[in-house]
Amino acid sequence: MLFTDIAESTRQLERLGDRFVELIGQHDRLVREAIAAHGGREVHTAGDSFFAVFGHAEDAVRCAEQAQLALAGAEWPGEERPRVRMGIHTGAPVVHGSDFAGMDVHRAARVMQVAHGGQVLLTEPTREALGMSTEVRDLGYHRLKDLSGPERLFQLLMPGLQTDFPPLRSLNRSNLPAPATRLVGRREEFETARALLSSSEVRLVTLTGPGGVGKTRLAIEVATDAISRYRDGVWIVPLAPIGDRALMVSELARVVDVAEVAGEPLERTLTAAVSERELLLVLDNFEHLLDPCR
Repeated sequence: MLFTDIAESTRQLERLGDRFVELIGQHDRLVREAIAAHGGREVHTAGDSFFAVFGHAEDAVRCAEQAQLALAGAEWPGEERPRVRMGIHTGAPVVHGSDFAGMDVHRAARVMQVAHGGQVLLTEPTREALGMSTEVRDLGYHRLKDLSGPERLFQLLMPGLQTDFPPLRSLNRSNLPAPATRLVGRREEFETARALLSSSEVRLVTLTGPGGVGKTRLAIEVATDAISRYRDGVWIVPLAPIGDRALMVSELARVVDVAEVAGEPLERTLTAAVSERELLLVLDNFEHLLDPCR
């Protein structure tokens, strides 16, 4: 299932006026050509959005690539190129007459809605259905509107097109890495840490032990489990390569997207910004920074 729409189309309409009809016409033609070229079926359109279905995940992804390349290479009225966001999910929607329904359709639409213009997002089932030749970027787990659990999302990387975008517009964000395998054992430690983290009286949980015992792996598992409870995200901050306090503060600010303010110490800016958020920080490997971490 592929959902698309033009990001910030209302602003383009205001700037172009009557010429916006020309832009929409060319946009619709290019998207329809891409859908047809890859065996897709256009289910319906609404305004500047498309919903199409394909027999295979690979077809939907190739369609998205063709459409984005065509949109980027075309000439547009007033040089107002439409920035189209796309979301692809692989599942088993319910056939409803000539339409499709069910949670998988809902999930695909929600994925598209958190993307930026020019960005193509894939769910984990779609990523698993693709060959390894398809280059993607793992964006971690994100909580989407009206969906009960976090969704692991991937960005499709397309040669010659934009690859760097701001953080997704999800309800909460995360940069937690996705482990290659499931956690084996550690059930008692996991439950203990989860209970501590869930307590309103606990602000800090420390996992300690010899090197190589699996502290980071356990921390990621506990943090992933908690991701839906933090409105402003769950963030891991790798501190092993950091050597002093100033660099630690800079890395914290970078991870949680806090910019420097002229004339104000970054630590003060960071503290003020974080104090207004509901987030979880996983500080990984800070035994060599005990004094700054206090």
